[in-house]
This record gives sequence, structure tokens and C-alpha cells, in this order.
Amino acid sequence: MSQLANRAFFAFTAALGISGFTLFAAVGQPFAPAIPIVLYSAYLWLNRDAIEGTGGEVLRDSPYFLGFLLTMFALLLIFQDASVGGGAIAKSPGLFTKEVGSAILTTVVGLFCRQALQTLIPSAQVDEEGERLERVAAALASHAVQLERARQEFISTVAAEADRREAVFADEQHRFRAELRREADAMIRAATTSAVQPVFTAPSAVLASVGTGHE
Repeated sequence: MSQLANRAFFAFTAALGISGFTLFAAVGQPFAPAIPIVLYSAYLWLNRDAIEGTGGEVLRDSPYFLGFLLTMFALLLIFQDASVGGGAIAKSPGLFTKEVGSAILTTVVGLFCRQALQTLIPSAQVDEEGERLERVAAALASHAVQLERARQEFISTVAAEADRREAVFADEQHRFRAELRREADAMIRAATTSAVQPVFTAPSAVLASVGTGHE
């Protein structure tokens, strides 16, 4: 990355110098100052593999800063010419608007090249952020699965406990009814026995009284 950064800085400086010379010498305006920006951006695109592997956010943004510096330099020249009484802009005020438009063109071209590099050269930081989000999504999905499994186990446990208690209640109710039935049968047998016993004892008492009378 250090070698690429050094070469990119040299290319940046060269583009800045060439564009600055065209602005100062008023050569090929308004498009000539923007041509080195395009060439510098093409150089960065040719080295996109090295830039992509190391992030290179500053390098992807550098065409915009190059265009902005050229715009500032062009405006400085325009205001300096306007401040001189015998300057071309002082003699032709309509030329001021044309010169300012030419100065802004370098920033527009730099911004366009920056956006192109941002699109064509993926950011390693963005990839890392995407991987981090994917890991977070996978963890959330795993927790959701575990939560759903725990919910199902809880529902199964509650249902099994409810079935067990219902079975215990039904068994207790069955035993209670059986106990009541045995108690009722015992009471019925006891009542039947107490009612039948005087029937058998009464003839015996009559016979005993008759025997006593004959004597």
C-alpha cells in the first residue's frame, strides 16, 4: 500500500501541476484543466486491485479533492485578474461568469470521477461491514431458532404436565367413586342385615313362650 500511495501521490501532484499550468496559461480552457483529472482517475482504476485490497478510501476520494483544489486556484486567478484595472475580466465583465464556470468544471469532473471510482472499486470496509451484518443476522437467526425450540419444549412440557394432572385427577376421582360405592354397599348390607335379623328371632321367641305355657 505504501508504494501505491507514493505513486498515487506523484500522479496527483503531476495532474495538479499540469492542470494548474493550463489554468495559469489559459491553454485549452475550459476543458483542458479537467483532462489530467480524468487521466489520474484512470490511473487509480488501473490499480483498483491494490486499492480494493487495502481499502483506499482516500485514494477513491482524491479526484474530487484534486478538482476542488484546481477550482480554488482558478478562482484565485480570476479574482486576481479582476482586481487589476487593466485585466481582461475588468474590461469585459461578462467574461467573469464564463471564467467562473470554467473553474467550477474541474470540481464537477473530479466529483464525477470520485463517484465512478466509488462504484467501480468496492470498499473493503463496506465488505467487512457486510460480513459483520451477516454474522449478526446469522446469530439472530440462531437465537430465534433456539427461542422457538425452547418455546415448543415449554409448550410440550406444559401440555404433558396438564395431561398428567388430568390423569391423576381422573384416577383420584375414580378411586373416590369406588370408595363411595363400597361405603354405600357396606351401608346397604348393614341395613339389610339389621332388618332381617328380627324376622328370624321372632319365631324362636314364640316357640319358647309356647313351651313354657305347656309346662
